Amino acid sequence: MKKILLVTILTFTHLVYAADSEDKSLLQSNTQTLADVRAWLSSIPQSKTKQMQTVTSPVLPEKQIDEAATNDTYPKGSTQNQAEIPQENQYQYIQPIAIEQGIVEKPLDSDKDGVYDEFDECPQTPLGIIVNEKGCELDSDGDGVVDSLDNCPDTPEGTEVDESGCELDSDGDGVLDSLDACPDTSEYFKVDEVGCPKTAKLELHFAPNKYDITDRLMVELEEFAQFLEENSGYQVIIYGYTDSVGTFKANKILSQNRANSVKEALIRAGIDKDRLTAVGKGEENPEFDNMTKEGRAKNRRIEAELL
Repeated sequence: MKKILLVTILTFTHLVYAADSEDKSLLQSNTQTLADVRAWLSSIPQSKTKQMQTVTSPVLPEKQIDEAATNDTYPKGSTQNQAEIPQENQYQYIQPIAIEQGIVEKPLDSDKDGVYDEFDECPQTPLGIIVNEKGCELDSDGDGVVDSLDNCPDTPEGTEVDESGCELDSDGDGVLDSLDACPDTSEYFKVDEVGCPKTAKLELHFAPNKYDITDRLMVELEEFAQFLEENSGYQVIIYGYTDSVGTFKANKILSQNRANSVKEALIRAGIDKDRLTAVGKGEENPEFDNMTKEGRAKNRRIEAELL
């Protein structure tokens, strides 16, 4: 019985394979073999063949196929070819696999500067500001002040700057520290191009034995007074001189009177008297030869020293 069943299954398997093959001779051979088997089986007593009928049948009736599909299996012992099942039912026994697709969230860029928050070192950059790869506003000259606040965007590298991005002017005299030869100048002085206080020279000349201020002398004094007003940090010592004519004592007194006259004129021009000191030097420190008329005229003078 087992041999008969095995021969039947193998024969039917060959027949199904041949049906899908392009080799027609194989199909004919397998068909003939099946016919021989059936003929051999017909010689077996009726009671035996009925027991094997469900095993040797090559094709199930359509009703049985439908019942098999409904029960999620073919009838036990059936060799039904899957190709005979309607196409829409071929995969009904394969259970679908549910694939859960997670929600992929787009990285945040809170300030909309083009740099994601996880890489953004400046997460609150104002909208519209151009930023670098770290999400921070550009600082083109590298001075530590961002471009939108930098009033001096081309500051040389390494230069110390203030909060506006401009080079420091520590003493506030209008000359940058890198150019300032006098970096600690007081605010009470006007400075020159290198940041140092400006100076002025006062030199007046008198007639012999005179100390009064003429209109000509007053013009010069007013110019000097203007300078002192603009440079209120200066203290002034006014020196009066004479030539060598006359006695030493007389020349001393005359020189003091000349210094006092200039001091009073400056006070009238608006200069605080506490900034002024008058000193008579007599015939000391002659700058020119007292042996000549021209020399003596130049030695009868007033000089001012700025402190």
